[in-house]
Amino acid sequence: QERGTCFEVGDAFYRAESALSRDLAVLAGALRRRRRGGELRVFDAMSGCGVRALRYLNEAGADFVRANDASQAHSRLRAHNLRTYASPARHDTARATSGRRRES
Repeated sequence: QERGTCFEVGDAFYRAESALSRDLAVLAGALRRRRRGGELRVFDAMSGCGVRALRYLNEAGADFVRANDASQAHSRLRAHNLRTYASPARHDTARATSGRRRES
């Protein structure tokens, strides 16, 4: 749990020491939403377990969040976290994806 948002880490990336940077990101998102008349759309790259995306949804009231990470092994965990721990009003606004690096 981080700042009231529950989530599961499993073996995905999560660094508890970075909570302050997530606090600032969520604050910036909430301020941007207020200044733009209530709309906030977020692309969370290198999402790991998806905690930042969850906090954008639950705390900043994001209208849409895409949580992406190169690791396909953790895409189910991110999707589970967004489905299970996002506030009920935000369930339809979150997507968890995985991307692959293209080989040249």
